[in-house]
Amino acid sequence: VVAAAGGGPARRRLALLGAFAGGVTLGLLPALALLAVAPEQFLFGNFAYRTASTLQKIEIGHREAMTFAGKLRYLKEVVGEPGNLALVVGLAIFVPWTKVLRRGPEGGGLLGLRLALLVIPFLLGGSLVATPTFYQYLYAPVPFAVLAVVLGLAWRCARGGSPGVHVRVFGVLVAAALAYGYKDYREPGLLLRPREWFPTYVRAVAREIRGAVGEGPVLTMAPTWALEGGMRIYPEFATGPFAWRSGHLVPKERRKRLGIVSPEEFPEFVAARPPRGILVGFEERQEPPLVEYAQARGYRPLDLPGVGTLWVAPEPAGRLAGPGSG
Repeated sequence: VVAAAGGGPARRRLALLGAFAGGVTLGLLPALALLAVAPEQFLFGNFAYRTASTLQKIEIGHREAMTFAGKLRYLKEVVGEPGNLALVVGLAIFVPWTKVLRRGPEGGGLLGLRLALLVIPFLLGGSLVATPTFYQYLYAPVPFAVLAVVLGLAWRCARGGSPGVHVRVFGVLVAAALAYGYKDYREPGLLLRPREWFPTYVRAVAREIRGAVGEGPVLTMAPTWALEGGMRIYPEFATGPFAWRSGHLVPKERRKRLGIVSPEEFPEFVAARPPRGILVGFEERQEPPLVEYAQARGYRPLDLPGVGTLWVAPEPAGRLAGPGSG
C-alpha cells in the first residue's frame, strides 16, 4: 500500500496503511469466526486438504493440470479467448504503465489504479493454487482488471490528451467482448419468467423428494436438493463429494476428529444412521458405494429426469409425484 501511494508524507502513508489493514481485517472476520469455532477443521480445509485433493486427482489420472507448466498453459488458453483478450489489451493500452511503475507522488488519481493493479497478481496466484485449475477459479482478478482499465481510461482522458480516441478504442474493445459473450444473454426475457428459473425447478424437485422420503435424512453428494426441501442431511456430506473422495488419503484418526467419512468406514457409518433416501446421479466415480448399499437393503429407485435417481428406503413416507407436478 505504501509503495502504491508512491511516497508522500509519512503521516499520510501511515494512514493509508492503517485503512488498508482495517479493510483486510474486516474482510477476514467471517473466516476468523470459523477459525475460532473449529480451528482444526479450518486449518485442514484451507491448507492440508489441498494436498489430499491433489493426490486424489493424480490417482484418477488428472496429471496434465497438476504441474505449474500445465496451469500456465491453461491460463494462456483462457487469456486467448476473445473476451478475455480484450480485457488484457485494455490493460496494455489504457494503464499508464510508465507513470504507475515510477516512484514518486501518486500523480493525481493513480493511487486507486495502483491498488487495483497490486491486487491482481495476488488473486491470479491464488487462482492457480488449486489443483487442477478450473475456468471459474480465474475469475477472481477480473473485476479488478476491469476497474484498472476504467481508471486508466479516466486518467488518460483527463491528462493524456485525445480523449475521443481513447473512448473510441475503449468502445471497440467493449464491442468485441460483447460480440463474443452475447450468447450468455440470449434470453433476457427469462428474467421475467420466474417459473422457468433453475432455482424454481430445484425447489419443486426438492418438494417431490420430501414427499417420498419424509423428514429424511437424505444421503447425497448434492445436498442442495435435500436442503431446499427442508430435509435433514448428513453433516459429513455437507461439502458434497470433496471430503468423501479424498478421505481415504487422510489418516484414520484424523478423519475421525475432522468428521470425514471414507469408503472404509462407510458401512459402519450408515449402519448407525440409516438414510431414508439416497440421491445419486452427480458423481459417477464416487457414488457406487451408495448405490450398492441401497440395492443390498431393498431401497426403491425412483427416476428424477434431469436430476438423478432417488433410492427410497422400504416403506417410504410418501409417494413421488412426476417432475411437472406441484
